[in-house]
Amino acid sequence: MKINLSGWALGWAWLTLAPWVWAAPPALADIKTIDVGITAVEKTAQRIEQFRSAQGVEVLFVAARDIPMVDLAIEIDAGSRWDPKGLEGLAGFAASLSAKGLRAVEDRPAIAEEEMGRAMAALAIQRSESVSQDRTSIRYRFLSEASVRQKAVVWAGRHLSEPAFDQQIFERERSRAVSGLKESLT
Repeated sequence: MKINLSGWALGWAWLTLAPWVWAAPPALADIKTIDVGITAVEKTAQRIEQFRSAQGVEVLFVAARDIPMVDLAIEIDAGSRWDPKGLEGLAGFAASLSAKGLRAVEDRPAIAEEEMGRAMAALAIQRSESVSQDRTSIRYRFLSEASVRQKAVVWAGRHLSEPAFDQQIFERERSRAVSGLKESLT
């Protein structure tokens, strides 16, 4: 499986084969107990594999074979600190628009927002994004079954490298955002 992530400048990519598995830096991987002040919470030690992709993306990989899910978390150095003055919120707006259609590239057709939603629902792929000052996080969760996993990884790769940023969708979402801001001021 290959994902072409060249469309975004990626800092970290975390791939885990289970939900709720914490992908910690390797130095923290052998912590067995975390003191929370009142009681100690036992943490099962997970083997964390670390490598770099062909595109130079650092990957932390944790396998948990007892849960048939894949969590793919992409951390991009594209946080709100990069928003130009007067365009605050641009990072969050761009992250949300990135999932609203794919552009045609080579032999891969363009895919409209509605068609993407239907295909992701059919494969039970969950996608979410969040933006902090430091980074944009895009996450995918899907079944680890080989036929689903292969298609889901292709979808994730296309979302990251081939977003359409359609002008009509941009105008619609901008209008919604402005209306929401106006409403919040009343």
